[in-house]
Amino acid sequence: MIKKMNVLVLMLLMTSLTLAQTFENGVKKFESKDYSSAEKSFLKLLVSEKNNSELYYYLGRIAFERNEFDDANKQFEKAIELNSNNSKYHM
Repeated sequence: MIKKMNVLVLMLLMTSLTLAQTFENGVKKFESKDYSSAEKSFLKLLVSEKNNSELYYYLGRIAFERNEFDDANKQFEKAIELNSNNSKYHM
């Protein structure tokens, strides 16, 4: 029983680490202006983290950089809806 729990905990930790690495990779891609790759990273994470305001924030920034202002606004509004206390979402 304990062995199964240890395996489960290990799997959860590995999944969390992979998600964190994917997010960090997306941010690096965004910062290097590789918006297509960054968007793919953030959309991949969004499948399992629908309530992650940072993902919507970065998707909004990508849309803004592409001059897709309506989409950017929607993404920023979603980020604020999920976390209205983060001042960087209020541009």
